Amino acid sequence: MIPWDVREPVYLNLHRLSPGFFSSWNSYTAVRGIGVREIFISEERSHTHSFLDSHWLLIDHVNETGSLPQPFTDMTLASYPNPVTSASTVRFHLPRAGEMVLSALLSTAAASLCHAQGAAGIEFIYDSTRVYSRPTGSPERFELRARNERLEIVENWDYIGKDVALTVRGSNAETDTSTRSWSNLWYQYTWVKITIADSVLELDSITFVGAEPLLHYTIPKELFENGRAALWCSQSAPDTAVVLSIAPRWNFLRQETPPLRVEIGGRSRFKVELTSQTGNPNEVYLRRRYEIVVTPHDLYLNIDYDNSYQLKFDARSPAEFDRSLPGLSNIFDRKVGIKGPTDFMLASRIARPDSIRPEDNYLQCISVRDVKDTSWFYSNSFAILHHRPNPLQLLQPVDSTRISLDAPDSMCAFSWSKSSPPDPYTDIRISRFDTTRYSDEIAYTIRFMNASYPEQTVEYCSDNNGSDTTFTCDQRFLADVRRHVSILPSNKDRDLIWCVQATDDLYITEPSPPGHAVSNRKGFYLEFQYPVVDGMHRPEARALALEQNYPNPFNPTTVIPVELVASGHCTLQVLDLMGKVVAVLHDAFLEAGLHRFSFDGRDLPTGVYSYRIIMEGAVHTRSMLLLR
Repeated sequence: MIPWDVREPVYLNLHRLSPGFFSSWNSYTAVRGIGVREIFISEERSHTHSFLDSHWLLIDHVNETGSLPQPFTDMTLASYPNPVTSASTVRFHLPRAGEMVLSALLSTAAASLCHAQGAAGIEFIYDSTRVYSRPTGSPERFELRARNERLEIVENWDYIGKDVALTVRGSNAETDTSTRSWSNLWYQYTWVKITIADSVLELDSITFVGAEPLLHYTIPKELFENGRAALWCSQSAPDTAVVLSIAPRWNFLRQETPPLRVEIGGRSRFKVELTSQTGNPNEVYLRRRYEIVVTPHDLYLNIDYDNSYQLKFDARSPAEFDRSLPGLSNIFDRKVGIKGPTDFMLASRIARPDSIRPEDNYLQCISVRDVKDTSWFYSNSFAILHHRPNPLQLLQPVDSTRISLDAPDSMCAFSWSKSSPPDPYTDIRISRFDTTRYSDEIAYTIRFMNASYPEQTVEYCSDNNGSDTTFTCDQRFLADVRRHVSILPSNKDRDLIWCVQATDDLYITEPSPPGHAVSNRKGFYLEFQYPVVDGMHRPEARALALEQNYPNPFNPTTVIPVELVASGHCTLQVLDLMGKVVAVLHDAFLEAGLHRFSFDGRDLPTGVYSYRIIMEGAVHTRSMLLLR
């Protein structure tokens, strides 16, 4: 497509016609200042025949120069409209015929009429008083017009015009390169969509001026009809000032749109995400805080940071959520307000899945909806995992070690292995908004049991207040331990079993029994050699005595006797089989002497419970049975 330039001559091929036949002179003349490709003179006898007598003219475009024989070399164009249409009048001066009025018809056949005068291009038609703003994905309409320098519409632009370049600046759509990870829609990248006459323009290229991207398109001239076209522009990402411009540029045309603001809009949606605590994206731990994040967004996954929402939450099993831990969010009993991405801390009391029902529909799931809407949005189904301390192994003294009790001051050392990490809940980041990491602290307790009656047991914290994987004592202490676990004085020479428990205040892990053990015992044998050092014991061990409760079994009350040799601070607790403290009967200073504590189990289910007393590092435990 070559624009017409008034400074250059345009060469015309003139043909002479008579009524009923066509003859060509194959002659040429130059008419300066006119751009014409083809002109067909109408055979409308009522207007032209009497003026032209028997002379008709056909003028079409040629790409070479030549001379025209007389009498037509002096023909000049006296007046003309711009552009020429089927209703246009063209005035020619011919020396012989004088002034003639000719009617010209615009045709799409081989003898089409196309006429343009001077410079011409494409401009935008818009309301300069309006602020242009659209929601994401919603198209904005701009009118395109082909005009010449007289601002007259070039209605035959689709024939005489040329393709023009369209540039979009101020838009960051079409420039992202990473898939949105939480998209379950077909929109994976942001996009710009330019449509003209139901044709979507292809993106030619992207260039950058500094950090600003420029999107380049081509508008084919064939998309114009009568010099007009409607352009629709939409994009899926918000931006503050998107501007469309057309080239080549003409200073007499408006070839740039006003800034278009693209905002998040339309129906709101909510993404409910779990902040995973394992390598699996849908796993958290039982009775430990975990985070869900609710993010408001539009259809195209643009996050809404500006609007506030009132939400209603639900879950597959809302009654299973813990409300006793500090820092938890109460989201199931009331409306909850959010603005932008908002996190909530939850904790679950029941593991999902378990070994009985591991299928997906038994996993936990959280849902949310706007109180003004009825549509629910769901998190992925997620598992709630147990996290018992990792296994440990007893080391020293080995199974069936024989210890002589003839040296009261001789030291004995007990040791066991420590897993790395000691607990699955180690170095856990629970929030995407906070880099703090959390770990369960593992406490170790060594237990000494009567080899014949394992229910007779005493236990003590390991060295360093339960943190170390060692326990040291002297033979005097071991003699006292054996006395405590003896049921009758006659069996005080019974052997002991020692084992270790690792606990995170929720779970208890014990070592596997020795592989060659006849019975399913959980520890190593300790055999003793005589003579027994009688009457010598460790002060911590003899400072208290925890007696068997009575009655046992009981319903619903029982009495627990405690005898202190010396006064001091002591704690008496009742625990369930999971190691959870269900009652604290005493946690204060207690005078020396015999004390009886009453325990009421009317709010507890039938089962085996243990009670323990802790005083100056010593821990004594016994079991009892509640029958309802």
